[in-house]
Amino acid sequence: MPRTSETVPRAMAKERFQSWLDAYLHGKLIDWKTDWERALKEAAAMWPGFPGAGVVLALFTWTESGEQHCPECTALKQHVFETPTFRYWVNVRHLECFKLDVGYPTPDAPSAWYAARHYGVFDDPSDLPIVLALRADDPLDHVLFGSLLGQMPPYTGEDADTWIEEFSAVSHLT
Repeated sequence: MPRTSETVPRAMAKERFQSWLDAYLHGKLIDWKTDWERALKEAAAMWPGFPGAGVVLALFTWTESGEQHCPECTALKQHVFETPTFRYWVNVRHLECFKLDVGYPTPDAPSAWYAARHYGVFDDPSDLPIVLALRADDPLDHVLFGSLLGQMPPYTGEDADTWIEEFSAVSHLT
C-alpha cells in the first residue's frame, strides 16, 4: 500500500523529519574556511533570520610544519570542535567558521595574517588557541577585518556545552 498523508499522521511525519534533521545536523561536518575574505563575505551574505547570521567564529592555532605543537589547540579540537554537539550548534545557527594556523603560513591567506595582527594574535603565541567572535556585516567597521564581538578566554578543558555557552555569551548569540 503506498504511503499517503492519510497513512502517516501529520504529527508523526513531522516528528520523523525532525529526528532526521537533528541526526543530519549533528553529523554534518563543519566547513572550516581558510580564506578570510570568503568567510567574511559568506557570513555577511547569510539570511538575517538565522541566529548566527553575520557572525564568524575565527580560530587561530599553532602548528609547526603541519604538526600540532599546541596541546590546548589539540584539546579544544577534540573536546569541542569535533563533537556532535558543537557541529549541531554551528549548523543550526549558520555560523561561518574560519581557521588560521599561525605557525604554518600559507601564501593564499595574506589578509588573514593582517587580521591576525589586527586582533593581536601574534602578541603572545602562548595564548593560543585564540577564538574570536566577529561580526562580518557591520558597515561601520573596516570591511577587511569585521568588528570584534568578543574573545574567548583561554581553553581550560571545558566540555562542548560549557564552551558553547561561553562563546554565546561572548558573541551575544542566543
